[in-house]
Amino acid sequence: MIDRDVLFGTPRAISMWVISAFFVVAFAGYFNVLADRETVGSAMSGGSSGSWDVSFIETVDTTSEGPTEVNDGESTSLTKTVAPETNMFGAVRIMVTCSDGGGPGDIGTDSFSATLTAPEGIDGGTLSGECDGSEYELDIPIIDGYDGASYVENSTTEGEIWTRWSAGDGVGHGDWTLDVAVQTSGQQFVIGGEDGDADVTISISAITFDLDIKAA
Repeated sequence: MIDRDVLFGTPRAISMWVISAFFVVAFAGYFNVLADRETVGSAMSGGSSGSWDVSFIETVDTTSEGPTEVNDGESTSLTKTVAPETNMFGAVRIMVTCSDGGGPGDIGTDSFSATLTAPEGIDGGTLSGECDGSEYELDIPIIDGYDGASYVENSTTEGEIWTRWSAGDGVGHGDWTLDVAVQTSGQQFVIGGEDGDADVTISISAITFDLDIKAA
């Protein structure tokens, strides 16, 4: 049997137990700190490199107007103020639907031309087509290369993918204005009247997204 006086009964024995307990606690804390540092370092670097299936879960915020009756040579416009709360701001989409007003003077297909004015630093765009009831669409990327299509990324990390698909702070924020002018094909000399207008529906959408990343 071990003599308790030898283990605990002298000041020297007590001191040895206190020192031993201190080092047990100190070493445990030290290795926990090392583990935490490795975890933080891994997160900062985005984890290990590999192949990934990347897809986009889109949210579309749309403002629309119409159908609006627009006379020949005139236009209708729509302004949307865009300021997403996320930097995962992929694109702005404009859509135009124009329908021929018809009438006794209608001898052809009416047409439209649209001009998009974007905030500073973003190129707008133009769109044109016939007033045949079709829906015309134009996307203006905020993040270069964004089209919402899933893809496979090789030899990279998750962190690098997240960085790739993040817009800069405030990029694309501000007023987007779409102006749509109509050109009709009616003739005044036709008995019974002319084709002098078309019906126009327009919309502006801000497309934001969440990333879905899975190991390929």
